[in-house]
Amino acid sequence: EEVRVDDKEMEISAKAAPILFITSNDEKDLPDAFLRRCLFHYVKFPKFEQIVHIVKARFPDIADELTQKSVSRFLELRELMAEETGRSTKKVSTSELLDWIQALNQDTLEEALQKLSQKPLPYLEVLLKSWEAHISYLRLSEDTE
Repeated sequence: EEVRVDDKEMEISAKAAPILFITSNDEKDLPDAFLRRCLFHYVKFPKFEQIVHIVKARFPDIADELTQKSVSRFLELRELMAEETGRSTKKVSTSELLDWIQALNQDTLEEALQKLSQKPLPYLEVLLKSWEAHISYLRLSEDTE
């Protein structure tokens, strides 16, 4: 099967389909020799409204109030972690958010909303993947009370 890439100025054809690797590349640098053979496309982290849309697509029956509150608290956590650059290398991702909402969904709506209104956040083990990040969050959340 032939692969074509159309450009306004030229047409490029390949006899074999290209191999695609998609990575966030947040955790460690890829080797230079590998990167020389790559095209780089930066995808910005989604904004609040986009994240709400992602959550609703995954959990169509979730209460709007739970979606809004959990996404808000999640983004607060990401911002807090970004301020701690160097201490916690892995910021929470959309994948962890979806897992976290699934955990919150095990509670009643009232219980989940109450837990989201308190510090520390509920089900931290779903969001934070290292002991260092966990301790850092607990320290920072105490400082912001």
